[in-house]
Amino acid sequence: MTQVLKRAIPLLERFRDWFRSKPERRTWRAEAEFDYYCAQVDRLAAHRRRQKAWLAERHYAGQRMLRNLGIFRSDQIDGKRILDVGAGEACVSQALALIYRPDVVVAVDALPAQIWAPAVYGVKERIEYVVASALDLPYEDESFDIVVAHLVVHHFPDKITLFREIERVLAPGGEFRCFEPNALPDTLLSLVGRGHAESDNEAPVWPAKLRREMTAVFEDVEDTFYWNRMDTSRLGPFSPGIRLVARKKGHARSGARVKLRRTLSTTHIPNLRMDSALGFAKRAKEQIMHIAEAAGPF
Repeated sequence: MTQVLKRAIPLLERFRDWFRSKPERRTWRAEAEFDYYCAQVDRLAAHRRRQKAWLAERHYAGQRMLRNLGIFRSDQIDGKRILDVGAGEACVSQALALIYRPDVVVAVDALPAQIWAPAVYGVKERIEYVVASALDLPYEDESFDIVVAHLVVHHFPDKITLFREIERVLAPGGEFRCFEPNALPDTLLSLVGRGHAESDNEAPVWPAKLRREMTAVFEDVEDTFYWNRMDTSRLGPFSPGIRLVARKKGHARSGARVKLRRTLSTTHIPNLRMDSALGFAKRAKEQIMHIAEAAGPF
């Protein structure tokens, strides 16, 4: 027992020092994301290669992400208006549009450097690519039947504000699904030097706290620990990931459409539009111009 304690104490001290070193952020900062997800030439080339590879394999990677979210059956997806928040390279969005028959999939990301490649090289049918903020979406109330967020929520210090905006655009009877890294194993990996790089906005997601924050906005919330590589929940709180599903009260209306509350402007990147009232439009436009010059002509 003495030997175990001797080995455990340095690990606990590292955890204490690591936890104290994490700055507490209360709001999402666009600058932090733009600084981290910059449009370097080698990254743009990697994005292009990945898009072509994913399309060739019919977005198998995206299909695995859909299993993380617990949404992979036709009866869950077909005919639905789906919003993918923080879509990144749009793996989830493209798998939804390619494999199933949703009414429409809207892939939204704040960073052109993340979403430009799928707009140019990815799936085009039943999908839209938009640069917009997840905290101020350019869509009318009750515009979507399903909102998904895969490894996104931990980027937002103020999660309740994010959840309120998602709840606003969800139609009655709609559901919000997210999948996040579980803080316990993620933190342990960081302590032994196996953690992942992150932007200044990111912070570990503690399941109980995340459920409380989601319950503050949604009345019906379910959470499931999940290990995607083994397709199991048997590890419980030691699972690498956690899936949460929140449902909005009410009954869905048939025939409803996605409606804009602001115009979407075209950009120098084909098939990519941008919220006309984006709060960080200057940084976004600068990044778009850099991508068009470095990765074009398209």
